[in-house]
Amino acid sequence: MVSARHIEWDSPDGDEARKLRIRVFVDEQKVPIEEEIDDIDPIAFHVVAIDTELGVVGTGRLFDQPEEPTIGRIGRMAVDARARGRNVGAALMKALITESIRRSHVKVMLDSQTHAIGFYSKFGFQVCGEEHMDCNIPHKMMEATRFQLRQWLELGSER
Repeated sequence: MVSARHIEWDSPDGDEARKLRIRVFVDEQKVPIEEEIDDIDPIAFHVVAIDTELGVVGTGRLFDQPEEPTIGRIGRMAVDARARGRNVGAALMKALITESIRRSHVKVMLDSQTHAIGFYSKFGFQVCGEEHMDCNIPHKMMEATRFQLRQWLELGSER
């Protein structure tokens, strides 16, 4: 069983989230560590997914765009290799989308690795930018409106 919940970045759960992000992004995907942990982390809303047997198996964050606080930004989604394919990402997204609605974001954006576009599309996100490289990994910007996210929460999150 997997559940997602909010955590404080400067807590033991935050330490577990950092360790997971380092395993996924730095060790697996070869992202430089100085690119992975950034100035957004202390101010972001963080969630972790916890598996009753494995502990912390996923993490993600949401923050207000600095230049436009009515726009949210989801990022740093990471799932432990042992828990992939077990709806961990969906649990994280539900928690992040719920918080975005609570914050009254008119739109939420994310920078998806191209292989994950299909995953984010399930939540109402649509590609809105050209492919670009970030840390030598191909990405495309995606966005969803508040209406699309509310619709997914009300109609689609139980599918």
